[in-house]
Amino acid sequence: MEQLERERIETLQRECQEREQEQREQEQREQQQREQEQREQQQRDQEERERRENDYNCRVNQVDVEDENQNNNQNNNQENDNNNNNRPPVLNSDDDLNSNDSYTEMEYFDRMDTD
Repeated sequence: MEQLERERIETLQRECQEREQEQREQEQREQQQREQEQREQQQRDQEERERRENDYNCRVNQVDVEDENQNNNQNNNQENDNNNNNRPPVLNSDDDLNSNDSYTEMEYFDRMDTD
């Protein structure tokens, strides 16, 4: 009888130890799963931050390029205007060479527009 009781106690202790071991392993798996999920979420967050930063930088660069193009166009237009204003009148034909007509600058450009 005592032998049976001892075997029963040993069996219960072994079963208890097995359950505790299983529980520890389960907790460890759950912890590893949480850590993995956390790493994956951090990775997604980092990728999203980088994507947003890249999008922002692209928009800023686009605006900078557009501003620079606009400034260049304005400068070119101003330079062209300056060049046109400083250029002597161009005669269009031999008749114009022999013409004694004189034009003011405004009249000349008006005439150029209608030719």
